[in-house]
Amino acid sequence: HLNYFPGEAPFIRGNNAAGYRTAPNVISQILPYFDPEEANKELKEAISRGQTGVELHPDTATSGYRYGTTILDTADFLALFQDIELCSLHINVKAGDYAPAFLNLFANELKSRGCKPEQLHGSIPIAPLGQVLRNGFLSQSIERMERITTDMVAFRTERLPNVKVLSVDMGTVHHSGASAVQEIAAALSMAVEYADRLTKHGLNIDDIAQSIR
Repeated sequence: HLNYFPGEAPFIRGNNAAGYRTAPNVISQILPYFDPEEANKELKEAISRGQTGVELHPDTATSGYRYGTTILDTADFLALFQDIELCSLHINVKAGDYAPAFLNLFANELKSRGCKPEQLHGSIPIAPLGQVLRNGFLSQSIERMERITTDMVAFRTERLPNVKVLSVDMGTVHHSGASAVQEIAAALSMAVEYADRLTKHGLNIDDIAQSIR
């Protein structure tokens, strides 16, 4: 690919001309600790050794994540991130149907700490179509799920512009033996379906695209 440059079509060498000089790799790992205070201690230790992000699979009342950190209320959330610089942390939160609650928790905590909304990067995604592929049904009605997803995209656009809230989840397709071409086709189809449904609820296509990971 010597005839192509980063940031130039056909983007074989990436879509960012400056590459990782302006967008360095995130060093992150899952927190495998039940207790928020223990997880906080281990996270601080990891950050001191160079970790720049956190992969959080919260164990809520009905999440089903048996190996995640227990977060049942605001107190647990605050205990987990006590004395941790949220403004510069890259976060990925896999909270399922609890994603809207975590989105609100992070937005409120950033505000209380005086951080700028655009400083937080990462994802707190919801994946309704991925849920259908995995389980064969939604955990809530289609109408309610569309409203929740619409509200999350609108909230993210206004409050946390660098956090992705909508996941094109290809896990089921990938583990079912799909080829790379089939997986890409399924991902594009899912993204188009999200865009089609959410624009009908009045959202801007650019805001939708910026919300997808």
